[in-house]
Amino acid sequence: MEIGIGVLYRIVKDFFGYVLKYFTRNKRSLTQADRVRLRAKWEDEFKSKLLERRRKQLRPDVIIRDMQRVDDYPETETGKKKRISPWFRIGLLDTYHRGIMLCIEWVRLTRDESGGWHFPAKGQRETTTAVLTGYVRYENIQHVNWDGDEYYGFPHIYCHFDEKGKTPYEKILFCERRVLEPEGIEYYVELDSLEDVKKLSKFKGTLPFYPPS
Repeated sequence: MEIGIGVLYRIVKDFFGYVLKYFTRNKRSLTQADRVRLRAKWEDEFKSKLLERRRKQLRPDVIIRDMQRVDDYPETETGKKKRISPWFRIGLLDTYHRGIMLCIEWVRLTRDESGGWHFPAKGQRETTTAVLTGYVRYENIQHVNWDGDEYYGFPHIYCHFDEKGKTPYEKILFCERRVLEPEGIEYYVELDSLEDVKKLSKFKGTLPFYPPS
């Protein structure tokens, strides 16, 4: 039985339409106006809450929740994970021009003669305390429950894990914490990316086992 060109065209069109719909079913489509609105909405709120929490000397802990997997909370994943957990506890460090900064881990780094940063060799003393920082854009934040719940009394930040690797982070960098005197205002200076630090550490032979990817 012969298939007409028109019928064949519709079959191919429907097939590729289905494939495109399948791979983009969980992706949001934001206009520039949406991004501006969301950044304006969350920027003032996070800056205000950060000042309040620092003034009250509250812990920086927050719970990050994946909007696509909200029902996985408060269960804990077991076995080998192929992707970032649907929820995790982390520290809220600060804000930046288009989002919030989260503390993944505190580490020690050292700088070589080329100006690059790497993990220090065993026993090396000239090191700098750095914080591995995840940057989350305001438009990836859907909702915040500042009071927490019966499991964790820390703020719950519901995010869209839309970035590379299905994470909430637009980038992951090492930063150094500094304090502006005499006001005592803390701020963070970017040192280098996780990828570059791992690359140089591997070249130097000082790369330890390191979970974040």
